[in-house]
Amino acid sequence: MKIVSKFSDYYDVGLSYGIDEKLRFERSTKVVEYRRYGHGLSIEFKKSSNLYRLNIQSNIIGFCGEIYPFVRVTLYLVTKRNKKPVYEEKMTLLSYEKEDIIEFIEGKCISFEEIEKQHKYDYRLSDLKNKIGKMFSTKEMKFDECYKAPYYCEVYEGTPDNATYNCYSLPILKQYHLSKVLAPLEAFQKLTMYLGAMDLKENEMVEIADKYLAQSKGFDCYSFKKMPSKGKVKRC
Repeated sequence: MKIVSKFSDYYDVGLSYGIDEKLRFERSTKVVEYRRYGHGLSIEFKKSSNLYRLNIQSNIIGFCGEIYPFVRVTLYLVTKRNKKPVYEEKMTLLSYEKEDIIEFIEGKCISFEEIEKQHKYDYRLSDLKNKIGKMFSTKEMKFDECYKAPYYCEVYEGTPDNATYNCYSLPILKQYHLSKVLAPLEAFQKLTMYLGAMDLKENEMVEIADKYLAQSKGFDCYSFKKMPSKGKVKRC
């Protein structure tokens, strides 16, 4: 596979094993029309007389027919300026594993018991962990062919006061640490096979029935037969 691109990505190491000039992959990131709402949680809490906000957002990467959900959790220090909240990012973790997210929150931010206590059971401990777990579920997720690209992402971006949920085709995957769940060479092989299958499908010959092929050449069903003497001439 030959990659034509202005940027590098984590799976490009596969090029060191040889380049197939017949398979050409033009790689450029494009913004795609918004497709779905991301699931997220936003929790404010106090710690050491400071106000913090915890954002837990679901995101997905669709890669060669498969879905890879991941969660980004960000801790913000909340202050005010001109009576408006200002969010200062303190820590961020991006992970494809539920256990990593829970460990990060309890170890670096605040315990779930304390969240439950401060919010007077608005966030029950079991419900909160279940909601995070559902962000990793692929049960109702399917690879979206509408992107017309071998891979894409749907991600939450921005700060709490200016957040958007954006969709991209052919994004730079290394910024989303996809290598944690899909090794570079494995990703390169999957992409090569996927593009090869797409190329084969596009170049596939259309089969035409013999009678229509004959008609296109100016023949009909009596071209090599004797015409009937009685009755109506049947349609070809």
